[in-house]
Amino acid sequence: MNSVEPLTKADRVCLADSVLGVIVYKNRLTYIVDQIERSKGEIQDASFDDLLYIRKLLATYFRFHNTDDILFEELTAPLQAGTRFMRCLTATESIQWPTDPFLRISVEYSIPQWLLEAWSDSFGLEGVRRLCKECNNRGPVTVRANTLKVSREQLQVKLASEGVESLPTKYSPWGLTFTQGRPSGGTWQLSVSKQRLMELQDEGSQLIALATGVSEGTESVLDYCAGAGGKSMALAGMLGEGRGVIHAWEPFSNRRETLRDRIIENNLQYRITVEESLQEVEALSMDCTLVDAPCSSSGTLRRHPELRWRMEEDIAMREMPELQKEILANASRTVRPGGVLVYATCSLLVEENEDVAMWFASSSFGEDFEPMALLEPPFEDLRRNGRRPQTRAEMKSSGEKEKDGIGGDRDDHMLTLAPHLHGTDGFFIARWRRHMIGK
Repeated sequence: MNSVEPLTKADRVCLADSVLGVIVYKNRLTYIVDQIERSKGEIQDASFDDLLYIRKLLATYFRFHNTDDILFEELTAPLQAGTRFMRCLTATESIQWPTDPFLRISVEYSIPQWLLEAWSDSFGLEGVRRLCKECNNRGPVTVRANTLKVSREQLQVKLASEGVESLPTKYSPWGLTFTQGRPSGGTWQLSVSKQRLMELQDEGSQLIALATGVSEGTESVLDYCAGAGGKSMALAGMLGEGRGVIHAWEPFSNRRETLRDRIIENNLQYRITVEESLQEVEALSMDCTLVDAPCSSSGTLRRHPELRWRMEEDIAMREMPELQKEILANASRTVRPGGVLVYATCSLLVEENEDVAMWFASSSFGEDFEPMALLEPPFEDLRRNGRRPQTRAEMKSSGEKEKDGIGGDRDDHMLTLAPHLHGTDGFFIARWRRHMIGK
């Protein structure tokens, strides 16, 4: 870039987006660059420590994903317009794309092939393509109204007064989506945010809280993997003016401190208690226990594009499900007779979702529970977007792999949300009710 003339704000935003784009499209860009290098007979090891190689990746990103011609010319000037690399870069027909469908999608959308193959068991090949496209788009900016202080309609009016237009979310009764994306300066500078009238929260995450069925008559709730407390605070809103108490458990002490601080900031210490030890948690007997289990986070790639390169297949497909089974089994002990147990992840992997839920149902821990169908609004509408969930073995034996979507009528207590089907991040929800004593 020209070191004499400073970059404009628009240039900085464009360049920052392009660097992020290189991270997102790393597979695609390196494939194209390597194709060109091979055509030149100059195969070299790709290295992100090589400044020239980085320039080539950025140039390739600008060529296919950015329309700023001036920045493109400045960025590629050191590569010399007349070189074979630049000539090949402008001639897309010279690129030989893979013929294997999964490898082609992996290259085209820059997502690891093992993840695509795992997703195909739930969504089919074309469904995977649509999902990948959504994973490479920016997720919507969605907030949840703090209904203890303001209604969704009142929040929408207040946001408009600050110049932020929004629309009600399709499924969550508390959500608003900003029509113009992230406001200048971020959401934290908005007065409605400073007054704690809203919380940044994807619509799918809001629906997990909704699935608990908590109401003003609920006496006790356990958020077993509370994290930063987003769902705990949503549950507090569901309790409304009732006398119920939320117990929040987070195993990591530093996260517990953050959780406690957020509860105090939102003046919810009268409603949410942060438990200090697992022994205290295991002694609880709850009307409802929510297990938002740690997972691969494979449903959040549009929020965290770099995650696709950090996920490890063995951890996501084998190690994580074993941990989830242990957590779900332990949490189930805290549910009183007649109480509700909800298991959730932000994953789109069958191994972390349906397989864990079905393991629980067939284990000794699940013998005192019965499926609790997710058929009330809005889950009935969400379910119309696809078929019933199945385990991987069932899908392979039934030959239904090409169907696009999840949800249906046999396992109505399980539901998967996906970006290309529902507009939310990727989530899974399963729900059971504990048998009454003597049943």
